[in-house]
This record gives sequence, structure tokens and C-alpha cells, in this order.
Amino acid sequence: MSATIKRGDIVRIKPEWQDPGDERFIWRALEDEDGGRVKICATNTGLTFPPNQIVNVSMLEMAQENARLLAQHTPGPWSFTVSAESGGNPSAWNIIAPCGGVVAETGSGTDDANARLIAAAPELLAALQNILAANPDLAEVADEARAAIAKATGGAQ
Repeated sequence: MSATIKRGDIVRIKPEWQDPGDERFIWRALEDEDGGRVKICATNTGLTFPPNQIVNVSMLEMAQENARLLAQHTPGPWSFTVSAESGGNPSAWNIIAPCGGVVAETGSGTDDANARLIAAAPELLAALQNILAANPDLAEVADEARAAIAKATGGAQ
């Protein structure tokens, strides 16, 4: 692999290194490449806590749809925890993906309410999409809901 893998990159396990079923998964790097190795996680397993693994980068290739998939959000559900780097200060929080990777970090001066709202974002988006799909003629809120979905998805609905 010629490009350095960065946290968030979408990769594929090369066919010669795949276990049966690996081709079905979207593999995301949880950390930057370090010493020819990188921690990856299958993000679309449906498991609450999907497994992750550290692999040699020679076993991977950058996914062709990397740019398209990176424009999408990390699948939820997300959780939040006090940042380890904050020394237990409850004003600094990490938003955690199911794989255990950090989706976002709130800075000093923010509180747990912001972390809770950010962690709920995937479920809020899915609920809003489901409501509109079931009730497309909610005239009073439909435009507002569509605008919020477009903002969250980068224009896709």
C-alpha cells in the first residue's frame, strides 16, 4: 500500500488475506498507521461492540469508495465518556463509535449535555428519516426536517 493510512480511512483487506465474509464489511482505520501496522474495525457488523484488530498495512488496500464513504458519518450508536487526557475533568469528553474509536472530542469548557447531544446524533437522524418516510406529508415540519437531514448528510436525503 503506497498511501499512509490515517484514522477514519476506509480500507479493504486484500483478497489473499481475507477470512470468509470479510468482503462484506466496511473496514475503518481507528488510528493512524504506525510502524507499518494499523488498528481497523468492521463498522457495519450490527454488533454493539464490533471487534477490532491490528494488521500489517501490506494486508490492506485503500477502498475505491473511500471518498464517498468518508463523506458519510460513522455508524452509531455512539456513546460518550470523560476524556482520558482530561485527567478526569468532566468538562472534556470523547464521543465513542461502536468500534471504540473516537468520533469527536469536546474541548475544555463544554459540558456533558453537549456530549450527550453529539452521541445521540446518529439515532436522531435515523428517527427523523423514519418519521418522514412514514409521514411524508407533515407539511408544517417536513421542510424543516428535510433541511436538518440534508445538513446532517451533506445534502443527501
